[in-house]
Amino acid sequence: MALPVLQPDEHYSRNQLISDAFRIFRANGLDVFYAPFHYSNPRAKVALVGLTPGFTQMANAFRAAKEAQRAGLSGTELFAHINRAASFSGPIRQNLVQMLDQIGLHTRLGIRTCSDLFAGAHAMVHFTSAVSAPIFKAEQNYNGSPGLLKVPQLREWVMNNLAFELRELSDAIIISLGAHAGSAIDLLVAEGAVNPRRCLRGFPHPSGANGHRKRLFELQREGWGNQIASAAY
Repeated sequence: MALPVLQPDEHYSRNQLISDAFRIFRANGLDVFYAPFHYSNPRAKVALVGLTPGFTQMANAFRAAKEAQRAGLSGTELFAHINRAASFSGPIRQNLVQMLDQIGLHTRLGIRTCSDLFAGAHAMVHFTSAVSAPIFKAEQNYNGSPGLLKVPQLREWVMNNLAFELRELSDAIIISLGAHAGSAIDLLVAEGAVNPRRCLRGFPHPSGANGHRKRLFELQREGWGNQIASAAY
């Protein structure tokens, strides 16, 4: 796919990316689009699994691709740059880092803060989503309705693509972000595709729009901290 030519101060618009040129398929009132999230890190010590990239992450991924190409990157280096720059980007990243630090993940990994996972400690983490292709409903970010596992094509994506990714990460603890991403991990556990001992379950979505985030986090914070501390790497 040929990307639109950008000047350094330009950004991709919704009309450029949420378009027929990038649509993979349409199902149950949902449109699923391509974005250049292809990086895999089998040496990762932790895997962070969201539901699906939103528009912010999608646009940042394409922009990071252009930046990487201008810098002469290709192959694994190019996709690693995209992954680091665009995954969980936007306001959500600050909340995510804070929550991960509060359960001691940075201490367990031997880094200063989990913000380093998006910089110098990127080799320790695998960023992904239950469905790594951005999903939109009426051109708005997909919020889990209709249910992820009730849409055959999305369930198949989880069973094939996500399961393959996580099997490659034999040493990583898996942290699913929010109930909808958690349902994908629960399915893979039930199907024997993922070891439940590797999974930190019930972690709330770090979005600021999640009004129950802080309460849910505090309820299980100590237990998650204990699980992180005892994880065998």
